[in-house]
Amino acid sequence: MEASDRAVRGLAAGFIGTVALTASQRIEMRLTGRPPSDLPARVAEGILGIAPTGRRRELVGTAAHWCNNTASGLGRVVLDRAGLRGSRAAAAGFVLYLGGSALLFARLGLAPPPWRRPPRQLAIEAVHAAVWASATNAAYELMAPDGR
Repeated sequence: MEASDRAVRGLAAGFIGTVALTASQRIEMRLTGRPPSDLPARVAEGILGIAPTGRRRELVGTAAHWCNNTASGLGRVVLDRAGLRGSRAAAAGFVLYLGGSALLFARLGLAPPPWRRPPRQLAIEAVHAAVWASATNAAYELMAPDGR
């Protein structure tokens, strides 16, 4: 399989994972009463050096959420190339997702390191990461040309 085919497969799997993640987050927000996060907008502002306001900021945040999490599916390609499949790949994807997020947010000064966050917040983040990693891994493997 060509590298470009793997990349497209990873992006498609990441998109499916992002659909599952978004659903998970919306369910969690309803159950906890938490408002939507502005973290994706703050990430975009930090990376791109922009300062949108109002509705544009909401749109930037939504775009950043979908682009970042979809692109994270490329990590599944790397795991595939390393020979990881099934639950091992899903577990490694979970670690990559959480670790990458923690590193990005800390580097941009948007969130404290995980050991300084409340346990409840960490648990919620872990659930969402598990949803993303499981859905992304399942989609990636289902799209494999040889069915693996």
